[in-house]
Amino acid sequence: MVDLLRSRGYDVLTFYEAGQANRKIPDDEVLMYATNVARIVIT
Repeated sequence: MVDLLRSRGYDVLTFYEAGQANRKIPDDEVLMYATNVARIVIT
């Protein structure tokens, strides 16, 4: 999915790339992080 979005010109930042992967972060904190860096969350 990431490659497809990027190939269509979308600016994609994965949680892994942001250094946040595999940390069992609660959903509300994920949303707060995305909001603070002006991103949306796609699951």
